[in-house]
Amino acid sequence: MKNLAKMLGLTMILGAFLSAAPARAWYDQDGNWHSGGWHRMEESRVFFRDSDRTFLRGYVNHSSVFCPLSGYRRGCVQRPQNVVFYQPGSVIPRDVAYTELPESVSARLPAAPEGTIYVRANDNIYLMNRRNHMVIDAMNIF
Repeated sequence: MKNLAKMLGLTMILGAFLSAAPARAWYDQDGNWHSGGWHRMEESRVFFRDSDRTFLRGYVNHSSVFCPLSGYRRGCVQRPQNVVFYQPGSVIPRDVAYTELPESVSARLPAAPEGTIYVRANDNIYLMNRRNHMVIDAMNIF
């Protein structure tokens, strides 16, 4: 009886530890976002490495129509002040204009998971779910 009580107590303590573990977030095969449970699917993780961030910052600075923060470039447009940066886990609204990164740029980045694309919106770079426009990873250029 004493051993049974000890086992029950240890089981309850182990259950408390497991329930306190952080939940993982992932995308299923249909591209739907899930934020709980223990699954092996794409976990919420960072896709942009430091070298990718340096490369993308140079790409955006070179190809942007907006004036650089320092220096002068002919024919540039003043950068808007109300640019929204979408954090990972948020959804890019359907009315926000974005373009898919060119193949020459996306080829230098880690392969995008199935059902996702690298896009550029307001000179920020996002790894976005094609189906529901959920941001998986984001890079704020400025």
